[in-house]
Amino acid sequence: MLLDLAESLACPRCGPPQGLIVLVESMDGRRITAGRLDCPSCEARFPQSQGLIDFRETSLRESSTEPDSDPGTPAASGEADAVVAAALFGIREGRGLLVVGPGLGGAAARIAELSGGCEVLHLEGRSSASRKGAGAHEAGADRDGAVTCLQGVSGDAIPLLSARALGIVLDTGGTREIDEAARILIHGGRLVILRPGSTAMALDGDPRFEVLARDERAILAHRT
Repeated sequence: MLLDLAESLACPRCGPPQGLIVLVESMDGRRITAGRLDCPSCEARFPQSQGLIDFRETSLRESSTEPDSDPGTPAASGEADAVVAAALFGIREGRGLLVVGPGLGGAAARIAELSGGCEVLHLEGRSSASRKGAGAHEAGADRDGAVTCLQGVSGDAIPLLSARALGIVLDTGGTREIDEAARILIHGGRLVILRPGSTAMALDGDPRFEVLARDERAILAHRT
């Protein structure tokens, strides 16, 4: 995780606008390889190591015996999802923050690579999460782009301060997830919904978004 990325994170218990304090144990250049995020309000502590931040409750972290495993999408599907999302984001180079929703772990690293080295936050709501693709070299992204997995969070409660993300990609996309997307996206930021369900049709009448393109595979909208 990049040091300046931590300034965009919010406490998942207190919610935005409560930010977190970064305690660094080790770094590789500008990237934190081990450390901790503390909330000055509720005093919760969240460990961070090698591209994964554990936002689960302390009791779940201590009792968990499951190996890290997040199959996400199959390899072929993950590649296809990544290509579609990256093309719709339209970012070829530059710095910024992209968010990849739950269930799309197989696409996260490739999205970072195809989006010019943007930093990617992958939301993983299940009890265990993958470490694959966490670092820049493992992800195949350039030296300024990598994936940070946020373990124990979902698309309808993203621990991110408002108006920080250039883009977010969701699988299907429910009403609450769309609300969170509207909150975290900057003005002009892009929302991509893969395999859009019926709730995604609500975007047509949502004044926070303008739909730019749509077919059975994906919807592209931007934050107004």
